[in-house]
Amino acid sequence: MGELRQNVFFNTYYYGRSILEFVQILVSHGVKTLVDTRSKPTSRRYEFDGQNLARSLAEHYIVYIGAPQLGCPVTLRLRARRRGDYKELWDWYTKNVLAGPLWDFIKELASYPKPVAF
Repeated sequence: MGELRQNVFFNTYYYGRSILEFVQILVSHGVKTLVDTRSKPTSRRYEFDGQNLARSLAEHYIVYIGAPQLGCPVTLRLRARRRGDYKELWDWYTKNVLAGPLWDFIKELASYPKPVAF
């Protein structure tokens, strides 16, 4: 029999959720570190602003890491959504994130508690 392996990375989002629901989802999956890839960790919803989110996570022993270098510019995301064409966005992401910053960051993550959610 093969060995059961634990998931190390998760992808998540907070849209349409309360801070309590969001944190409960992370806790229920055993997430220990949350990586925030927003280029600007701000939100119209006060509780999801970077500092407030970090405080809420800390209350549940979840580490918050801001990593805007892993996100993509808002202008590209909005243009892709408006056009319904994400090729330009993915080309930019491949060239500017996947080709370097992502792998450097993953090496840094080795020292953080796992599992990790992005």
